[in-house]
Amino acid sequence: AGGIYSTVRDMARYAGFLLAAYPPRDDDDHGPIRRAKIREAQHSDFALEPRVSHKAGAKPGDSSLELDASSYGFGWVREQTCTTDEIWHNGAIDSYRAELALRTASGVGVIVLTNFGTADTHAFTDRALAVLDATGAMTPREPGLPDPSTYTPLMTAFLGVYNAFDKAKLAAI
Repeated sequence: AGGIYSTVRDMARYAGFLLAAYPPRDDDDHGPIRRAKIREAQHSDFALEPRVSHKAGAKPGDSSLELDASSYGFGWVREQTCTTDEIWHNGAIDSYRAELALRTASGVGVIVLTNFGTADTHAFTDRALAVLDATGAMTPREPGLPDPSTYTPLMTAFLGVYNAFDKAKLAAI
């Protein structure tokens, strides 16, 4: 929204680009924008008012409170609770509304586009995420470990420098 025209397909590519920055990792960083810069833009230190609310449907023994420590960064709202980490942005112009929500831990994005002027895009997003969560689709992604054949020689070289410091060997790593 806000005067930018797009399609669900293009927004899905954009969501995939943003979600590719998660989880943080050390492998090669391809593309014009580093993954760390994408995450940094979404995680500013501008904190929104923290909230404490009752958790609906809490089972005996579970916490009945939900804590929300949200922040705002370069157009993105990051809602961080005890159970979720969601980044979203919405907008509107004339009778068009749009929202893009990202669940970074699970790598799931939801796009809502509408031409209904009073549509609550956040309600659609929340409903879609709740349905996905109920199906088990929101399981956290596990960061993959590198192939041992690639890090064993590097670790051996690092330990050689660490145990007997040599500036030239360090630079070679």
